[in-house]
Amino acid sequence: RESSTASSAARAVPFTRRTTGLATAAPTEPAVLMADSTRARIVQVSPTWPAARSPGRGDSLYLAAASTSAAASFSGGAIVSYGPLNIANSEFDSNKAGNGGAVYPRFPPAITNITGCNFHDNATTNATDGWGGAMLLWDGAPVNVENTTFANNNARSGGAAYVFSNASLTTNAVTLQGNNAVLAGGAIYVAGAATLQLHSTQLHANAATATSGPVSMSFGGGAI
Repeated sequence: RESSTASSAARAVPFTRRTTGLATAAPTEPAVLMADSTRARIVQVSPTWPAARSPGRGDSLYLAAASTSAAASFSGGAIVSYGPLNIANSEFDSNKAGNGGAVYPRFPPAITNITGCNFHDNATTNATDGWGGAMLLWDGAPVNVENTTFANNNARSGGAAYVFSNASLTTNAVTLQGNNAVLAGGAIYVAGAATLQLHSTQLHANAATATSGPVSMSFGGGAI
């Protein structure tokens, strides 16, 4: 069973409701979210499992002024979402998962909006896939990101983000810097039938850099 703990950065009181081991965030409470000793995912957002719903928000999760650090062997080190997800002014630092080191929105109902956040030093651990160091957008998930930085994230493909088939990623005033992929898409990997739209977005010093001795193993796309 997935488990979590959370504490307020400003006050030593719980900031989440704890039910069957899943955390549910209040709309605007500042907090630092840390996984417990099991090193499991922090939050799961589900449109069908009430334990994972935000109080008074139906099937949506709202995070504001939060900081996360977690690890998971499955996908989505900090958050996996099957429903609407809104994140503002938050930090995702050193999260790890098989795929989608920090955030993993799945399927079309997982409408995701991220504003004013910092994703850094997140990574994938799956030695076969390893998709999306900070985010894996899965099969139809629409994600909009604004005024956010992705820095020093690492994956086998899509150092910062992997956009799977039928998913869409739109960015505005976003910086992607120093992200690294072993195989392809140093910053972003866009799979077939996926959609990527970049607006006022800066890409600096991203790389796909795998080598085996003198032979490069990279499939290219230092940035995308």
